[in-house]
Parts: sequence; structure tokens; C-alpha cells
Amino acid sequence: MPASNARLSRLAAALAGLAAAVAPLIASSQAGGDAAAQGWRKSAEPYFLGAGDRKWLQDFGVADGRCNRQAVEAVLKAGPSGPETPRSEVATLTGPLPATKSSRALAEADRACLGHALELAPAGRAVYWADPVAGYGYRATVVRSYSALGWPCREFVFEVARGKQAPETARSRACRTEDGVWGIVT
Repeated sequence: MPASNARLSRLAAALAGLAAAVAPLIASSQAGGDAAAQGWRKSAEPYFLGAGDRKWLQDFGVADGRCNRQAVEAVLKAGPSGPETPRSEVATLTGPLPATKSSRALAEADRACLGHALELAPAGRAVYWADPVAGYGYRATVVRSYSALGWPCREFVFEVARGKQAPETARSRACRTEDGVWGIVT
């Protein structure tokens, strides 16, 4: 019995730690009083509002702090007009990424997750995703939004980690030059 009680105590402590870690993510994903926050929508509205007021049918989990890479990849593989979500409904990123060893060869789905994070994530909210095949984990955090020559732009921090290695971090800027296409600003 004492060993069982010790296991229950460790389990309870672990669950409490997990709840404490997840609580800020849950709280920050709720719109609260800031209805203009990017990525937020009223439940009755059939879209997510992106940068420059672009309306998106799906957020692929970005509003909750995670990009569903598999769903993004499925839309990209389906072609220009997939069965449920057209390819044009996935933001993407073009151009060279900030100088990190790991980010130079991002897969199309990873570029799309980064583009969708730039499009929908409010400043300060980190968006995570992983490429389980390559073994990389990614995190993008928008630092600020601004406009340049009428285009919506975002400054962001991009982190790449592989396995248990320390993440590589780079800061960059991107502007949306076409509908849903973000380009790195050098």
C-alpha cells in the first residue's frame, strides 16, 4: 500500500504540473475582451480573421498554439482544389529563412505552418509543430505587426530543435505580398 500511495502522489503532482503548464495556453487562446485579436472568430462566423483582414476557412490549430501539420500537409497534397479545403486556404512562406542550420531545408508543410502562424497568431502567442519523420520541432512567435507599403508585415522569432539538442533561434520579418503568401524581408 505505501508504494501505491507514493505512485498516486507522484501522479497527482505530475498532473498538477501539467495543468499549471497548460493553463496559460488555454487562457491565452480565449478571445476575452480583445475581439480584434488575429486568429479569433465568433463561433457563428465561418472564418478566421488573418493579417490585413484576410478571411480564412481553417486555422489548422494555430489559434490554439499548435499547427496541425498533418492537416496542412493533406491540403497541400490534395492540389489546387482539394476535396474539402482548397490549397489557397493555407498560408505559406517563401524565400530564405533566418540563418539557422536546421531551417534552410524546411518542408512545404513546415513553411505552410509558419505562414499560417504569421497570418493568424496574435503577437506574443507561440505556435508549435513538429515534423516527426525528420525529427524536428518548430516554434514561431510573432513579436509585432506592422505595415510596409500597404502590405501586412510581422516580426517573429523562429526556433528549430532536433531531438534533445538546444533549439536554434533566429529573429526575422516577413510581409504578405500575395494573398496568403508571406515573403521574408531581408
